Amino acid sequence: MALLGVLALALLLRLWGVTFGFPFIYHYDEPSQVNVALRLGRGEFGGIRTTTGFANILFAEYAAWLGLGRLAGEFSSAAEAALAWQTHPTYVHILLGRLTSAFLGTLTVAVVYRLGRCISGRAAGLLAASFLAVAFLHTRSSHYARPDIAVAFLVCSTVLLTILAVQRRERWYLCGAGAAAGLAIAVKWTAAPVLLPLVLATGYTCVRDRAHSPRTSGLVLTLLASGGSFAVGFLLGGFELLMDPSYYLNYRVLQLRHATQGGFWIWQVDTVSGWAFYLKTLNYGLGAVLLILALVGLLRRLVLVVRTRDNGTILMLSFVLPYYVLMGTTRHYFARYVLPLIPFLAVFAADSVLAIAAWLGARGVRGRRVIIGALVAVAIAQPLAWSIRHDVLLTRTDTRTLAKEWIEAHIPAGAKFALDWPVYSPPLSRELYSVKELGQLGLARHPLEWYRQEGFDYIVTSSFVYDLPLRDSAQASTRQAFYTALNDELELVGEFSPYSRDAALAFVFEEIYGPATTLWHRERPGPVLRLYRVQ
Repeated sequence: MALLGVLALALLLRLWGVTFGFPFIYHYDEPSQVNVALRLGRGEFGGIRTTTGFANILFAEYAAWLGLGRLAGEFSSAAEAALAWQTHPTYVHILLGRLTSAFLGTLTVAVVYRLGRCISGRAAGLLAASFLAVAFLHTRSSHYARPDIAVAFLVCSTVLLTILAVQRRERWYLCGAGAAAGLAIAVKWTAAPVLLPLVLATGYTCVRDRAHSPRTSGLVLTLLASGGSFAVGFLLGGFELLMDPSYYLNYRVLQLRHATQGGFWIWQVDTVSGWAFYLKTLNYGLGAVLLILALVGLLRRLVLVVRTRDNGTILMLSFVLPYYVLMGTTRHYFARYVLPLIPFLAVFAADSVLAIAAWLGARGVRGRRVIIGALVAVAIAQPLAWSIRHDVLLTRTDTRTLAKEWIEAHIPAGAKFALDWPVYSPPLSRELYSVKELGQLGLARHPLEWYRQEGFDYIVTSSFVYDLPLRDSAQASTRQAFYTALNDELELVGEFSPYSRDAALAFVFEEIYGPATTLWHRERPGPVLRLYRVQ
């Protein structure tokens, strides 16, 4: 019953506010997954630059939705159903993707319970599940139609199954681990270190088989169980990439080249080392107390590995440590890359709490249950409060929607607008206005005089664009000069701010996807939007 309560809380936190932004799309990356799924439905396999595992899951869901819709008489063909993406994209395609992430996030809590139980017992499993249920970054990312939560679920499932394969000595668990690992890498290439626990578990099994029987048939079956199931998992999620690998690989190489230069394309996400960046991310993603407990538990497990050679701990650490080292060596920084670590950190934190309880018990400390209860409550309080605050914000009207409604109510039809990027600006009606959205540098691509010459009536700026640091100092100077000219030469007609007070808040790249580090300074999601009159 306690576990069911934890799972119910996890699901509630992940579903609360899941329709944020509707009927508009305010997460830049969500449509890419939907489009890959729809392309698969049209039989198009080439020219794909993103991993396809999550999109293939969506494709299966869309196919089921299509079948149910035809049975119910909602539409008569797949072509008619596809029009829903053009007319009302959020209510089916985006919503199904977000629900998929929310439910996979909740399932990860159940997997973590089983993982903690395998490593340290039932109490550790329940504590670990509770920590993950409220973990802010995991809760937040579970609202997005993105592959990151699916990766965390599959990686955690792989490690759990490898531990069960070694503990219970059954190849079926190894088959499951291989399939989960293959699908995890097909969902996101950064999951590649999950191969290490799979290889170790396969090696343990082969050595054990060899010790019990001199025949090679057992070894062959073990290798087939591991390698064959991995191939099946990868093919289910990534067969499109194998049909046109060069396009995908060239794009990955281009991304990595930008990463080594300290940014994402022209943007400077952060200036610290990768290891420091992900520690910073975990600090707000888990909360300081929970992160400290997790790190203490990690160090404790490292000591136990040296002393006891515990296979379960070795298999966990064989993913956690290489993954952190690998991600830290790049400068391609995104908070979502740390998500596969969070389930394991929840297990380490639970292990740490139980170790502290055992230490207090061994010394006969009175009131130790109260002390441990207070420690757990403090560890849970911060991420739970952040998760609730985040979900409350998502239920409020976004600044982009507010700006759209105000503009369409006060500015006559036929006006010509220039906007900073799609998604990061108000989704103005193309039937009412002439709208041009500018990518890359955004509005700063052209000097202010160009907008006058082109006959624009209004310019709408977005803090999600002008606050993004640039890697190139010359581009940064050009952009600064442009926005200074806007403030000096044009009339500010209106401003739409998400903040509850005027404060100089440091910009964090992760904020462009949704509220992250400014939860307590905000009244609603969205960027600061400013409307200027040109003519």
